[in-house]
Amino acid sequence: MIDEELRTALRETQRIVFACSGNMVRSAFAELYARHLEIPRSISSVATTYRNGRIFPETAQALKRLGVSAQAVQGFRPTHIDDAPHLFDGSCILFAMTRSHLHALAGGPADRVPSFLFPRILARKDEIADPVLEGADFGLTFRTLERCTLALLDVLREET
Repeated sequence: MIDEELRTALRETQRIVFACSGNMVRSAFAELYARHLEIPRSISSVATTYRNGRIFPETAQALKRLGVSAQAVQGFRPTHIDDAPHLFDGSCILFAMTRSHLHALAGGPADRVPSFLFPRILARKDEIADPVLEGADFGLTFRTLERCTLALLDVLREET
């Protein structure tokens, strides 16, 4: 069961933004899978650190296995937070993959919106490690992201 702070933030938001280091594995997966599930909010994602030009191949494969269309995957382009301050206007909530992402966002436009680690949607306090930079297992990372995204959908359905 999620805590009331997160539940209230979700109830009051119109936009969900996912953040990770490069927006090509974790936050890209969360965005595209959330869109595929037709989560009833505007969905975006950003990188906190690196600028990349494409989604990571393992991410694309995992999304396609879950039924996300090849067109959606191929059309995805990573976005750096510096290029997307407009995402943090108005009603927004941010889900970061690690505490370092939350720290990287401090002082910028995302600092003005409710921000949480994504696993908090599962009432967990852990982080979702990076398979590329930290050597985390891709399969475990994608299964965790899938569970978090499905839980997000469930919570939002409860609220409507």
